[in-house]
Formats: sequence, structure tokens, C-alpha cells
Amino acid sequence: MTGPISPALWSVDAILNRLSEGDQSVPLVTNLRGAWTWGSKPTSGFIEYSHDGLGVKEIDPSASLPDNLLTRLQRRQFFNTGTDYLGAGFTTQRTPLLTPSPAFLINLRDQSGIALLSALWNAGNNDNFVLGLQMPFGSERNEYGAPDNRSTAYIRWKKYF
Repeated sequence: MTGPISPALWSVDAILNRLSEGDQSVPLVTNLRGAWTWGSKPTSGFIEYSHDGLGVKEIDPSASLPDNLLTRLQRRQFFNTGTDYLGAGFTTQRTPLLTPSPAFLINLRDQSGIALLSALWNAGNNDNFVLGLQMPFGSERNEYGAPDNRSTAYIRWKKYF
């Protein structure tokens, strides 16, 4: 369901899943998105809440995931390990050639998350460079603060023919 709220759009999506184990799952996503002018520059942004009925409420890095989630992972079904997330971000064209896009995602149950900073530089008619940085945060025992979650920087070149 989608509808206007002043100059923004609000939407909500939910579905009832009946699982083979006899359980039920209700994933839910709701977001608010809009566009505006920031310092005479075009800008768009969003804020989103997501509830994953398949996730676990308490994440224990030393324990294995429940069998039903391990089975879904082996089948390559997508899921989050947690249940409740908040994300937000925006994109703004600062110059005709440079468009930065910061965003973040937070696990609301353990307050860990990941900050994403990226910028698109239009180097020419057929060339784009994307520069980015992904920075997880949280304590060691949380989803994104796990010891193997490290900051990552990247550069991507796109050439159109």
C-alpha cells in the first residue's frame, strides 16, 4: 500500500508466510521517501523500517543459527539474522559531476549497524566512477560488530559503450 503524506510518499508491505515447519512468518517493510531542494541542489532521501519474521531476536555469535534458518541459507534464500532494522539515506547532486549518497542500516535490537558512504563522479559521457566506504559498528557480540566485519573501501569504474 502506498500513499502521499504531504510532499513525501509512504508505503508499507507485509505478507503472511506459512512455513513448512508449521510456523508463520510476517515480514514487514515500511518507508517514507521524498525529494526536495537542499541548497538549491536536487536531493532525495528515505527512512525505512524492516521487520523480518524469519530472523532471531537475540544474536549470539558463539551459537549456531536455528536449523530452519540454516536450511534457508543452504537453499540460498535471503534473510537477515536479526528481526528489526532501521535504514536511512539520501542522495544529493552537489555538482553536475558529483553525487554523494550516504546511508546507514541499524539492527534495532543490538544497536549495531553499518554506515555506507558513496559518491558518483561522472568523468565523461561514457565513464562513471563510484567511490565508497562501508563501516560496520557495534560491539563484538553484535551482528555488525563481529570481529570479521571490517571497514571496506572501494572504487568502481563504469564504462558505457
